[in-house]
Amino acid sequence: MANYRDFHQTTHAGDWRMAIEPVIGGVRVDAFEGAAPFYLLSDRATIEPRHDWYRNYFLRVEAFRGLDALDDNLYAAHAALDLRERYEAALFEKAGVVGDERLSRLTLAADRFVVRRSVVHARKRADPRVRMGVR
Repeated sequence: MANYRDFHQTTHAGDWRMAIEPVIGGVRVDAFEGAAPFYLLSDRATIEPRHDWYRNYFLRVEAFRGLDALDDNLYAAHAALDLRERYEAALFEKAGVVGDERLSRLTLAADRFVVRRSVVHARKRADPRVRMGVR
C-alpha cells in the first residue's frame, strides 16, 4: 500500500491517478507532477504495477483524537516471491532520483535490513489481528 501525505493527514483519493511505471527491479511511483518519486524495489521478487485504491480505512486512534478517521491507500504494486526457496530477500521503498549518490548509499544500507521468514506459533497464526497488523 502506498500513499503520499504527511503523517498527520488523511487521503481521500477521489479520482487521483498516480503514475506507476516499471523500472529495473520494481516500479517507480510519481504521485503528481513535481512530487518526489518513490520506488518499490526488490532484488528477488517479481513486482508488477497496479493502481487500485483501497478506500475508507478506519483509523481508530485518529477517531479517538476527534480527527478525520477515514483514509484511502493505493495498491501501487504487486510483489510475488516464492517463499519455498531458502534464501533471503528484501523488498524496500526509496525516495528520490535513481542514480543519486545519496540513494546509492541508502540502498546499500537498506540491504542490511533483510526480512527473514520465520515460523509463527499456531496460536498467533489463528489470530486474525496478527495478520492484519493490529496487535
